[in-house]
Amino acid sequence: MSKLANDKLINVAAHSTEQRTLGQKESKSDFEDEEVDTKFRISAVKSPLYSPRSLKYGAMLREMKRDYFPDYLQPLPNTRPKPAIERETLQQLRKRREFLTSQRTGIKLHILNDLDKYHSERKHQEKQSEKSTAIVKAQIAQERARLNIRENLRKKTYMAQKLMEKDNEIIQRGLRQIWKEKLAYLEKVRERKTTFLAEKKLNAADHSLVQTISNERSLLLRGIMQVDRMKQNMADLKQKCQNVNKKWKTEKYKQSLMRQMKELRAEEVRKRHSEEKFVIDTLIFQKSCARLEEAKAKADFIRTYYTSKSLKR
Repeated sequence: MSKLANDKLINVAAHSTEQRTLGQKESKSDFEDEEVDTKFRISAVKSPLYSPRSLKYGAMLREMKRDYFPDYLQPLPNTRPKPAIERETLQQLRKRREFLTSQRTGIKLHILNDLDKYHSERKHQEKQSEKSTAIVKAQIAQERARLNIRENLRKKTYMAQKLMEKDNEIIQRGLRQIWKEKLAYLEKVRERKTTFLAEKKLNAADHSLVQTISNERSLLLRGIMQVDRMKQNMADLKQKCQNVNKKWKTEKYKQSLMRQMKELRAEEVRKRHSEEKFVIDTLIFQKSCARLEEAKAKADFIRTYYTSKSLKR
């Protein structure tokens, strides 16, 4: 039985060493085939320089500069977080040593070491493949973002050029219209000036006559207004005196009414207190009568009870 067990262990060890060598060769070939360029940078698009134009284009260009770097593009992290290394405690190491010392006669240690190395290398290869796929995905996402940014910039520059051309056409039309309106206005001003000078000469004499008449009229109006003002002031004083007398009388009447109301309320309160007191006294009297009746009934019951007991004896 011991020979068969040893033969089986030898076969297992040979198979493990062959698998380990094959795994190493495959991992080397995979790494040689998949040489990934990890040296990449995030491209930063420089803001374009524009010539000084009108304030309309300034606001539009500021919005374009803000949109060069959209919010959905976030910088990729420089390093990926390493997985936490789980270290064995002292108790686990001691148990392993005790197990190996107890089982050393039946199993050879280099076989287990080969198996452990094979599994560790396999895990390392899987981690490397995951890292390479993550790097390739990040590069693809970055390229897509760059293409989207370029397309957006091209569209925005094209739209800005179209808007600038339309605005220039509108400004030119407006300037032509303004010049036409200015020329027409100047012609009208010249005509008005000539007519005004002619009318000024004709109306100079009329103005002096009107001035004298207006002065006399203003003097008359001032006198009439002073008389009317005095009459109005006297009427206002009389009205104020009447209003003051009315207010004084109304205040006196209100005070007398308040006194009467207070007296009436005091009488009503007294009546309510007396009624409440009468009701409370009647209730107290009724309760005392009821208590007397109960006491009499108890006394009669006690008498009858004791008399009946004495008679029985």
